[in-house]
Amino acid sequence: MKYFIKSRVEGRLKKKFFKAFLFLILGLVLHFWQVGDRKFFLFVNNAHQPWLDDLFLPLTFLGDGVILAVLVIALGAVKGGGKLVRAALILIITGVLIQMIKRICPCPRPAAIYSQLHILGSTLRRYSFPSGHSGSAIALAAYLGMEVPSLKRTVWIFALLVVFSRVYVGAHFPGDVIFGAGLGYLVALLIG
Repeated sequence: MKYFIKSRVEGRLKKKFFKAFLFLILGLVLHFWQVGDRKFFLFVNNAHQPWLDDLFLPLTFLGDGVILAVLVIALGAVKGGGKLVRAALILIITGVLIQMIKRICPCPRPAAIYSQLHILGSTLRRYSFPSGHSGSAIALAAYLGMEVPSLKRTVWIFALLVVFSRVYVGAHFPGDVIFGAGLGYLVALLIG
């Protein structure tokens, strides 16, 4: 019986790592296949509606480091200091890795390429790949989903909305957010 349970847990973990690597590869493929990445970006960016603007502009900020730091502190208050340290470590490592990749691969953002965009929030022009908001949101959602199973569905919904919002508000191409999300997920799996 022990072996059966252990093999099921190992099987689930392997599936999670496979998903993380799949998203990293898909993000890279989209990033380097610029025609598809840009077409999908324009499709999403041209689908603006006022009520969606009102929804996605505030949601995009949920991936911001300051907002996530507040959530991590709240987690530490509820679940204990060890959880706080681990969540903070996941966010820090995710952020550092993403910033390193951004500096190695200083890709332009959509506003640097297209003159006619629907941009919500600041007009950013540099360091598009990968998306830090997406990586951080998914990293924290993955960790919280493991630590607080009752919140799993809710945190994943919000994280995925943050990921989509980064394309919708004109800040990132789809490959940026998919790769960032995959990286955040991988870091959460390795440290969480």
